Amino acid sequence: MKKLFLGILLFTLLVVSIATAATLEFNGTIMKNDGTALNGTQVNVTIKQEWSQIAVNSTTTNASGWFNMTIENIQITNTFIPVMYHPNESTGLVEYVGQSMFPLSYSELTEIGSSIDYYLEEAAIINVTVVNGSGAYTPFAGNVFDKTTGNPVQTCWTTAIPGDDDYICFVPRDRNYSIQVYGGGSAETNFVPVSFDWDNFSTTTSYDIPDNNNAQLSSYNATTYVLHKTFNVTEYFSRVTGYFNASDFGILGWDDVNVVPYLLDPGNMIFTDYGTLPYNVSSWRTQSDKYNLTAVPSLGGYWNYNISIPYAPAENVNYVLFASGKNSSTFYGSYRNLTVNSVNHYINFTMYGMLGANRRNISMTDSTDPTFPAHNVTTMQQEFNIVNATNNATLQNQQLHIETKLDYTSYGMGHEFTFMQDLTTGNGTYYLAMLNVSGFKEVNVYSMGAWEPKREDTRTAAEIGLNPNISMRLFNPVTLGGDEGSNIGMALMRSNASCDLPNPGFGCTLTSQNMDTFDMFQFLIGGGDLSFRMGMGNVFVHYVNVDMFASGPPAALFENDDDVTEVTSGAFDKLMKFGSRGPTIYDYILVSMPYTEGSGSTAGLNESRLVNISIPYMYDEHWNLIWNATENGTVGTALSGNYSHYSGFESEWQTLMGDVNCSTNQNGTYFNATNPCYLDTENNRIWVRLPHFSGTQSRVTGDVTVVPPSEAEDSTSSSGSGGSSTSTDPATYDAGELDEDGYTKTLSSGDSVTFGVDGESYSVELSSVSATSIELELVELGITTTINEGSKKRIDLDGDGLYDVYITCDSAATTTAQITIELYTGVQDETTDETTDDTNATDADALGAEDELGDDADSKPWYTKAWIWILMVAGILFVVLLVLRLTVGRKK
Repeated sequence: MKKLFLGILLFTLLVVSIATAATLEFNGTIMKNDGTALNGTQVNVTIKQEWSQIAVNSTTTNASGWFNMTIENIQITNTFIPVMYHPNESTGLVEYVGQSMFPLSYSELTEIGSSIDYYLEEAAIINVTVVNGSGAYTPFAGNVFDKTTGNPVQTCWTTAIPGDDDYICFVPRDRNYSIQVYGGGSAETNFVPVSFDWDNFSTTTSYDIPDNNNAQLSSYNATTYVLHKTFNVTEYFSRVTGYFNASDFGILGWDDVNVVPYLLDPGNMIFTDYGTLPYNVSSWRTQSDKYNLTAVPSLGGYWNYNISIPYAPAENVNYVLFASGKNSSTFYGSYRNLTVNSVNHYINFTMYGMLGANRRNISMTDSTDPTFPAHNVTTMQQEFNIVNATNNATLQNQQLHIETKLDYTSYGMGHEFTFMQDLTTGNGTYYLAMLNVSGFKEVNVYSMGAWEPKREDTRTAAEIGLNPNISMRLFNPVTLGGDEGSNIGMALMRSNASCDLPNPGFGCTLTSQNMDTFDMFQFLIGGGDLSFRMGMGNVFVHYVNVDMFASGPPAALFENDDDVTEVTSGAFDKLMKFGSRGPTIYDYILVSMPYTEGSGSTAGLNESRLVNISIPYMYDEHWNLIWNATENGTVGTALSGNYSHYSGFESEWQTLMGDVNCSTNQNGTYFNATNPCYLDTENNRIWVRLPHFSGTQSRVTGDVTVVPPSEAEDSTSSSGSGGSSTSTDPATYDAGELDEDGYTKTLSSGDSVTFGVDGESYSVELSSVSATSIELELVELGITTTINEGSKKRIDLDGDGLYDVYITCDSAATTTAQITIELYTGVQDETTDETTDDTNATDADALGAEDELGDDADSKPWYTKAWIWILMVAGILFVVLLVLRLTVGRKK
């Protein structure tokens, strides 16, 4: 009976394993950021089940950059890590590397598995070796972190060279990194974690890198972009002693005292849940940590604690020490930073009250048995809740990464540091041991789900007591007026010099949709530098070079242009609000403000005169005014001194708070951090470049083109923004039916040309002319448009979605201009060149990127689509051949 049962069980397991086994196709095209295909790129997919590696599938790309991989015998519970790198044909060294990816699920890899593009970046190599005091190689584990985002780099592994134990990482060359190594797992190879920061891949000179003992074990090769870092982890112990000073509270003795040493990781980060040293490390040197509960006497040489901390003299080892004391039912605490560089350190703590009302434990493993959390340090901790902003309900079962920055430098506790915590199950509540003298400096929350990333600015201890919640929103951007969803357009774009412009070049846009249909997962996986643009009408926010793979896109806040008052009498004046509540995961921001263009018939901005912008007001995330440049001044250091979020960009904010003249050239030479304003006269938008920010209000000022009362009544003869004179006896010229040669004529202001297209008559009038541009009125269409000298515009005359003519401004000379009208012969749904602007392009057609973001091709009549004609012709040929075949068959 037992054998029968076992047989049934084994058969059942076999059936289950067969049923759950799966196969998927993983393919795509690999290229450089500029679109050049990369032949011979190595593609590896590591298959894992939880922490265990199951297999590695590999292939290479062909001449067109294409690869195809069939992954068989996998389980839908497996995870997958794709790695892509391209070696140099001559040296064999990796010269391009792909996106560092987190493990992907079966469903995610299935979603991206069909033919997407992958972009690789210029690579550098980090080669890590660990030795002990005798120079022998020591087994180790390691991580390389991106210093900007704190994310680990995945393209790393340990080599299998006999006698060597290197850790090799291929990393994008344009970033900075922190390298951390720690023990190999056995008692013989354990050592204190040590780290090294590297931010010099840009140097053009090779050099040796000394360690703290001045040994030249490490080096950088600027020709091959290879950093070789050798860690000397020879370990010593430092005896750290000191006392707890709580005299301000009248404390004469303690019921309990403890010191919790936290390892301080690169970037001054602490992993809250597993960043503590084991309890009683002194046992590793056959001694014991000691604590004394007696009050501190007036004589020197007294201690409340006497503990051991490991360190490696050749490397950097940093700690944050948390002192916890209990007297009666009250808990006290203090923090101190410590860089361990000698065998003795004396650190005294000034004790303060604890924030919060939750008695909780900090668990430390036993130094003699690291598998069991044997010692708990009890203290009061502050509770924080990650809540839904719409209903204030605590989030449930969400994957959240939380970074809470604390700053106790004003209390003699060293530099600021950040606690990191991950919530993967249960509710969105976390706890921190915080002093009641200060709150937090900043909290950043990153969601692995549908929630937009959130930055919470400085909150005092009193404010935390009143509101311990951090509000999150589902990624659904809204305007300050409440517009959302289908009203807001979004675009994912390449980030480079030709794409991060108010009017990007051809091929910059990867995808563009409204909020209801926006899906960018495959583009994020594809890698490369990406920018994110969103907006409605002519109001846009463009985030430059966003690290969206780490956090998802930030959500901007902006005013709808319909809600903003524009002054067009006396002098031009317009104010608009822009804001962002997300973490600083981008380089900078471009925002646009539409304006009314002045003309002979319309009061508005005079584009021919100087136009200025300024940022007079700063706001917090709730749109409370925190800085008024008129009252608080325009000094950047004063702004950042009061609001730390603006630090690091003082000079840019100082420029923006003053008056800035707007350039009429969007090129980076003219529109940049020191000249942060661009006047887009073609599209009637003013663009402002902003560094990282919470909330601002941009102001545009300039001169107004005033409409004379007589001309306001009869605008057929007008004086426009160019200031040209109006002809008292305008002429009308007849071009007849346009042919392939077109029609060229020199006109004075007020003159018009009548021309025919497909038997229909149209007319265009020269409304005004300046030294560099003209203003034309297409009379039948009721459209007024501006064309710069040497540029042309394409026109749809009959509204059928097809362009009919080009109009070119050949020359402009203040009072006269030469224009050419010619039949449009281009491909109807192609994007025009840089000098061309679509007169009939609607706001919905583009987020500043002209046809690339529109649905122009789909809006054309069916008979204009080439593929339909091809299918029709092919169908006709097929029928003809079939008839011939049948006819020949009958004859036979």
